[in-house]
Amino acid sequence: MRRTLRPTSRGAGTVGEVPSVPDGVLQVCHPQWRGVRSSAIAFGDPVLEAHDLGALVDRLPDITASGASTIVIQGWPPNAGALAVAASQAGLRLLTVFHSSPPRSTASTAGRPKRSARCSTSTRKGL
Repeated sequence: MRRTLRPTSRGAGTVGEVPSVPDGVLQVCHPQWRGVRSSAIAFGDPVLEAHDLGALVDRLPDITASGASTIVIQGWPPNAGALAVAASQAGLRLLTVFHSSPPRSTASTAGRPKRSARCSTSTRKGL
């Protein structure tokens, strides 16, 4: 049974100390996406929060040194594609968890096609 760890919260796009990752799995999420954040914490793995995941690209050496062999991107925060490509190229296993529900109206799906296109573009770039 995994113990629940407190997330390492990073506000305003800054990234501080990377948590120790004893089981090899690091959850990454946006700090203000409450449902997504709750899901990331519920997995019981260490959580690193960032407003812009592009800020984590330069921290990949620290992330691997912390014991991470797998990064789980919860949701698809800004620049998640950049992190996904860089992590994959660095030899890290990458998983994503998309949080969505069937559309109830056209107004609720306004951002989804763009997000899907960004995910597809990342896939074409080498994931």
